[in-house]
Amino acid sequence: MLQAFLLLSFFVPVTAKLAQDRPADLQRLKQSPLECPAGQYLSKEDGSCKACIDGENYTSGPNVLPSCLSCRVCKEDKVIKSRCVKARNTECECKPGSFEDKDSTEICQTCSNCTDGEDEVIPCTPKANRKCVPKNTQIPQHNLGLLIGLLASVISVVLFVAVIWKTKAWESVCLFMARVYPGCEQDHENTVGLSLLDAQTSRKTNGSHHNTEPDRTQSSPLGRKLLVLANGNNPADALKLIFERCSTEVPFNSWDRLMRHMGLTDNQIQMVRAETQVPCEVLYQMLLKWLYQTGLGASINHLLGALEAVGERCALEEIEDYAVKSGKFVYQNTTA
Repeated sequence: MLQAFLLLSFFVPVTAKLAQDRPADLQRLKQSPLECPAGQYLSKEDGSCKACIDGENYTSGPNVLPSCLSCRVCKEDKVIKSRCVKARNTECECKPGSFEDKDSTEICQTCSNCTDGEDEVIPCTPKANRKCVPKNTQIPQHNLGLLIGLLASVISVVLFVAVIWKTKAWESVCLFMARVYPGCEQDHENTVGLSLLDAQTSRKTNGSHHNTEPDRTQSSPLGRKLLVLANGNNPADALKLIFERCSTEVPFNSWDRLMRHMGLTDNQIQMVRAETQVPCEVLYQMLLKWLYQTGLGASINHLLGALEAVGERCALEEIEDYAVKSGKFVYQNTTA
């Protein structure tokens, strides 16, 4: 028993000393497999990782290779795309004017040429052959640009209309359209003064437009001459013709105020707006509502008087002039 104890005491220090004398790399190699990173290899001499040499050899990933791999040398029909480095092999590609087929990457083939009856649509590259199509089968570049521009314009218009409708900006558009006729600009500061011109000046001004007007006419309380229906005209049809003109002459922001002066309630105005799908038709529908509500008592002079009351002198003059020139209405005569 004593002899076995002494023998064990002798071997334990010796074994520990031998393990301490081994190099650290060899210890790790014995304890677990060693894997070198890309650009290095595992040396057999001491079990450590050694670096490859740029331009000569490489390893492209983690490995336990005993040496680096030799760099690729490009064939005569290829050129170097990227040079060999420690962690990447040489990359080669076909020379200009040739390409490699995907099914045969080792051989470069000469690029085909388009004939006189063909146009090139895809140029030749080291990875693909040139593609040709018969002439007149592709859209010319200038026509293609025109088509793209036209398509972009259509899309822009559609988006513009959608935004206008969504934000109710069409109200401003209608107001702009109502002002496109030249020669008449609203001057609210002078509206009252203009409405109080004497009858003689009014007759003289209108006489330049209507040579058949009598010397004396019936006037409104503010000096405006009254209109009556011309012989042979249907009252409702004549007024509807004038109503259509109103939508282009009366500014949009005066529509509600005008109709309130003519007798419609706010509730009736809002109902017409809700029921009318086309924005620029709203005033026409409001006037129709007033016509059906008023009946035989409806007169163009009610409309002209309301325009005068809300300060739309410009629209009044245009509509009055249009009514006479259309032949539907004439100035009312008076006896001397």
